[in-house]
Amino acid sequence: MKWLLRLIPLLLLLPLLLIAAAWVFFPQIAPALLRPVLEAPGRQIEITGLFRPGFNSIGCLALTAAVEVPPGPCSPDTTATLYKAALKRPQLHWNTDLSKLAATGKATITLRITADSLQFGPDSKAFSFSDTDPLAGVEMSISLNGLNAPTFTPLAASYVVDDAAMDAGGFKARGISFPFLAAANRGWAPEKADIRVRSLENESGPLPVTAIRATLIALPDTSNHCTLTLNNSSLELFGMRASTDTLAYNMLRNRAAFQLDIENADLLRLQGAKAGGRTKPFATGVLQGSIPIVYSDSVLSIEGARISASKPLAFHWYDRTMHEWLSIEPGKGPIIGNLKAQISVGGPEGIGLTSLSAGMLQGTLKAKTARTQAPSGRKPIIVRIEGVDALQTVKFHGAYKGALKGRIYGTLPLTLEKKGFAIHNGTLRSEGGGTISIRDPKTRIETSYRFTEPMANFTRYPTGALTLDFSMKELKRKAEGGELLLTHPAGRAMLWSDPASPDMVRLTNFSAGFFNSTLSITEARYDMLKGSGNSVLHFSSLPLQKLLDLQGTKKLYATGTLLGNIPVRMEKESIAIKNGGMRAEESGQIIYATTPEERAAANPGLRTTYEALTNFLYMQLTSSIDMAPDGESLLTVQLKGHNPEYQGGRPVEINLTIRQNLLDLMKSLSISSDIERSISEKALRREN
Repeated sequence: MKWLLRLIPLLLLLPLLLIAAAWVFFPQIAPALLRPVLEAPGRQIEITGLFRPGFNSIGCLALTAAVEVPPGPCSPDTTATLYKAALKRPQLHWNTDLSKLAATGKATITLRITADSLQFGPDSKAFSFSDTDPLAGVEMSISLNGLNAPTFTPLAASYVVDDAAMDAGGFKARGISFPFLAAANRGWAPEKADIRVRSLENESGPLPVTAIRATLIALPDTSNHCTLTLNNSSLELFGMRASTDTLAYNMLRNRAAFQLDIENADLLRLQGAKAGGRTKPFATGVLQGSIPIVYSDSVLSIEGARISASKPLAFHWYDRTMHEWLSIEPGKGPIIGNLKAQISVGGPEGIGLTSLSAGMLQGTLKAKTARTQAPSGRKPIIVRIEGVDALQTVKFHGAYKGALKGRIYGTLPLTLEKKGFAIHNGTLRSEGGGTISIRDPKTRIETSYRFTEPMANFTRYPTGALTLDFSMKELKRKAEGGELLLTHPAGRAMLWSDPASPDMVRLTNFSAGFFNSTLSITEARYDMLKGSGNSVLHFSSLPLQKLLDLQGTKKLYATGTLLGNIPVRMEKESIAIKNGGMRAEESGQIIYATTPEERAAANPGLRTTYEALTNFLYMQLTSSIDMAPDGESLLTVQLKGHNPEYQGGRPVEINLTIRQNLLDLMKSLSISSDIERSISEKALRREN
């Protein structure tokens, strides 16, 4: 009997010992006990580093789950999708009224799940959702069934999304906030709540789309359970607000239709240029308009959108001193009309433009994605400009002024790349032209350039480097002393192409018609920051008579053509020439016209020169020129030939030296007096 009395306390302590042993060995035995529950066809759950449970909580180091979800009623044509989720350091907390459960056999249990992070998405990687410090809750009813397993019935679920992120189709949504609430008595439809997205990004970085907001409306009507309705949706594009009253998405048809309204979009919010802590606006004006949008089967369609300016629209550019020098001013009224576009969304290449057309400034703008790839491996968007009356919107400011006119035509193969946008082999042309004038801030002298029928073929790289092949019908330079006309100028300019010298401009393969001759430049370099550069001007087939006419001579007449090189050095506001030279391409004739009275009145030496030049047939003509930065120059001319009517046609050699200030002469475009003075001085020296 005594042994029985000793055994009774042990039997009473046995449950406590079993509970204590189960608590101690829980991390080892729990996975084996849970495996039959966690593993099932279409479901696989793994738990790593299970913690010993507390009184009302349990946790682990990691939990991963893979669940195959069959097609739902809103997507019956799809196949089953495998979703994967990973929780880092999740913990499950529960709370229930045990006394009520013991008394009535029924009670409500509240579960709360926390974790350090959550990763979730389909196995196809169509999207990926991540959240830090996720918090979710489930409310269930529990019913005891005697010796059978208790019955659990879900009543409600919640998940407070705060500062989450989602990657889908090449886009990244950041700062997602959404309080998800659903209950069984409402058919598990999400309750009304605000969805917010702080910003969007793509592979290149942040996009100008921010502050996305929408209100999710639950639809208890079972006939519309596949329609997701968003009210009061809005977003900010470059800081400007666009909104739509209602957006209804039919998940069964994969279709949504809505109208995006733009009201009082002030372009001053666009980022501008920085100057001394202040921002110079890149654009000014206020836009408004409407964009009808239809989304269906991953295609975004825009039909008949319009954008207009309620306050004059303008875009501004500034020089290094942050003074405005150029603006494009479409003004007030319609800007874009009848915009139609189709954009594919969420494909393997992210966003793709299928087609686009719009009316713009009395012309049309069309675009579509090319079938072939650009050198970067991406498919460019081909933008075609047809008859856009844009030149008249260009305005000049400060030291610049002018007026342009003419419609623009062209093709721009635009490629969006990680480091920026690129244009490969773009073309622009116009049948118009205009005049641009530049006033020297020190001398106040104004020089104008008039051009006609410009054309450009260019490539713009993501780094900002620009290669421009240009041509035009005419380019006329007009200063206070005269005009200089170049016909059919053409060449290649390279800007911002050298990272070590971003201000260096290179001009290559330049040629132009100049007085029925050809002016060409093999290569010229000019540093816009230092104001320095150098080049060699090459002339060929330059008519000697045209050159004499330009200089304003009254008595000299000549035949023949010249060729030669003029090395030019530009430094700040000065120009220097060193070792320049010209020579005759072939023999010719020079006539220095004098009247019999002039010859009779001349001294013997001058009379001899006059007679030699009355019909001088030169066999050789060479010249050299040097000019200092201040304009002082030395011009030498050597003539070899004869006059068949003078002294039996004996050989005659004439050497002329002219010293003058070429900068002053360029203003007047006349050096006739210097040539005539040099001839007279030569005759006097010969006589002496």
